[in-house]
Amino acid sequence: MILRFHPVPGHLASYPGPKRVGQLHHYIGRTSKPGPRGVAHVANIEPVELDTENAEQEKTARRFVKFVQRGGLYPADAATAKHCGVRFVKLERDGSNGEWRPVAAAEIKKPPSAQKRGKRDLNGASADHGTT
Repeated sequence: MILRFHPVPGHLASYPGPKRVGQLHHYIGRTSKPGPRGVAHVANIEPVELDTENAEQEKTARRFVKFVQRGGLYPADAATAKHCGVRFVKLERDGSNGEWRPVAAAEIKKPPSAQKRGKRDLNGASADHGTT
């Protein structure tokens, strides 16, 4: 099974394994680009793909699944989310900085039971008018 992942904004999840001395750090789903104020770690357009059938990638895939469950990576598709045991949320690329973000909550249609209701105090009276 092919698993696909996107980085979470603000998180720099390192690839598992030995660290390379004297080289730029390698973060999951990010490309390192030297700039005037240091190194920028820009999110990739394409998701990181791992094959759970491949013996070499299986251990890394299990590590990535843990990152998803702990909030360090986003699943890029519904099949990956199901495999990780999390709810799938559509992602969109932010135009200002190129990070992957969940689709705005305003665009997701809420069920009628989740709509905002008037505030009430402990006795059931409306907070606005003092009557029910």
